[in-house]
Amino acid sequence: MGYCDEYEEMLAELIVKKEV
Repeated sequence: MGYCDEYEEMLAELIVKKEV
């Protein structure tokens, strides 16, 4: 699950942008 870390980071960025 190496790609999971990068995927989670991308999701976190999207969530932050959505919350703002």
